[in-house]
Amino acid sequence: MKTDDGNIAWAPGDPAGGALTTIAELLRKEKGFSIGVVSTVPFTHATPAAHVSHNVNRNNYAQIAIEIIHNVQPEVVIGGGYPGPGGTENYSYIGKDEYTFLKTLDPASPYLFVEREAGVDGSVSLLDAAHDAAEQGKKLFGLFGGPGGNFESPVAYDFPGTPLVARATMENPLLKDATQAALKVLGQDPDGFFVMIEQGDIDWANHANDFQRMVGTTWDLHTAVEAAIDFVNQPEDGIDWSNTLLIVTSDHANSYMRLHAELMAGDLPTQDGTCGSGGPPCTYPDKEVMYATTDHTNELVMLYAQGAFQVSDFKKNEGRWYPCSRIIDNTQLYHIMAEAAGAPRASSLSPVFERPKTCN
Repeated sequence: MKTDDGNIAWAPGDPAGGALTTIAELLRKEKGFSIGVVSTVPFTHATPAAHVSHNVNRNNYAQIAIEIIHNVQPEVVIGGGYPGPGGTENYSYIGKDEYTFLKTLDPASPYLFVEREAGVDGSVSLLDAAHDAAEQGKKLFGLFGGPGGNFESPVAYDFPGTPLVARATMENPLLKDATQAALKVLGQDPDGFFVMIEQGDIDWANHANDFQRMVGTTWDLHTAVEAAIDFVNQPEDGIDWSNTLLIVTSDHANSYMRLHAELMAGDLPTQDGTCGSGGPPCTYPDKEVMYATTDHTNELVMLYAQGAFQVSDFKKNEGRWYPCSRIIDNTQLYHIMAEAAGAPRASSLSPVFERPKTCN
């Protein structure tokens, strides 16, 4: 469905009872899949929320948290929004009652809960919790993040010829470790699973025109994709590329970033002064990098896929809505994923234009 800007799985015009069935909900109901969301930004932020909650306003974080924790209850939730010391230190992204519900191990909670803790390696504590959850048949909830609600971004260093990216803090997990934790729990379900994993700080970095941070966050995504591929390639667990579909894409482009110089491995452009998150947009005196805006843009994004659903099944959608192109509409991904999982749905949107026989 096409809906209004700011809606979270809710019909356009904000009608009463306008909740839309998400791909995660569809596959849980029809195929018995376990479902999960993982993000380096708050778990109630738009992208994770749109898969496992419904709301007329993406900024209704407290309401979204209530629905996720008490109603939808995905098998895995890992994300930012930690309200304690080192985190937001307020209840910006999760209400106090919901945090208490998780933290005090309320008997009504299905979750094994793990959170950011001073001096504790977040990757280790999260993976420990994932192993325990898998052994105990529990769901997993990991709550991390820094003052802005997001996991502090990995830091890229300017060492030409010697690329280096390091964790900003050990108290938040890297995305690859959060990915491994989620897959450890979800992979126990013999019926299968659906998971959305997001490196949301790539977007936040580009809003600030922060090329250095963008490199660190893109590295974080890259290693998470590697971890997912390694998980599928593990032998003798019943999960392989014959029954798994991996899609890597972006929800939108951002800021019209352009390179004007060939930057070699480990070589970062000169960034002026203090900039980025919480400060002014970054600028580049030597003009190796230029940004045109700090907002989202209408550029097309790339899509990569591997696994059970053949390339031809993606290609049959190329250009159907945008003749003489290879463009796939974002709504068509819903149908591609549903069909791949054995729960096909016809599109309610029209018209659908078949590709002309000849294109100039």
